[in-house]
Amino acid sequence: MRTIGTTRVPPVPPVRRPALPRPYLLWLAGTRASLAGDAALTFALGWAASAHGGRTAALVLTAITLPRTVLLLLGGAVGDRAGARRVMIAGDAVMLAAALGLAATSGASAAPVWMLIAFAAVTGMVDAFYLPATGSMPRRLVGPEQLPRAMALQQAGSQVAALLGAPIGAALVAAAGGGGGGRVVAGP
Repeated sequence: MRTIGTTRVPPVPPVRRPALPRPYLLWLAGTRASLAGDAALTFALGWAASAHGGRTAALVLTAITLPRTVLLLLGGAVGDRAGARRVMIAGDAVMLAAALGLAATSGASAAPVWMLIAFAAVTGMVDAFYLPATGSMPRRLVGPEQLPRAMALQQAGSQVAALLGAPIGAALVAAAGGGGGGRVVAGP
């Protein structure tokens, strides 16, 4: 018991919130890992393109961002009509096929510019459909009383994935011997 003034007040037991459903937690872990992979892939694409010069790197990174921006509303509409789960699975399948295709065709040599731009455009297009679909999933996987907590975890996980993705990409590029990136100019 604690005392407030001259009155003894019994301790208040902590409020136990029910755990978030297992399907939501599995979905959250998978999609946040996917976001970290996307960030690592974006770094690696930019690095590979920088071997062809700064303008090429800018073009490749723009080829990711432009379709994502232009097609985002359409992606949301398709996700509403076709179902978020279907759109996410289709997006994952397309990205897997595109990544395997890029890896198989470029091999140990530097990927040609057209291939980097094409892969970047596919990435941007898939993101335009995937992002709205994944954004709608928490309300499908948790009850209304748990939605604020689920959304907070989703947003925090997105921030962590974005923060860690580029360093993971840099480590993978370094481990693969990716010395073909842009030149570093030493200061005085």
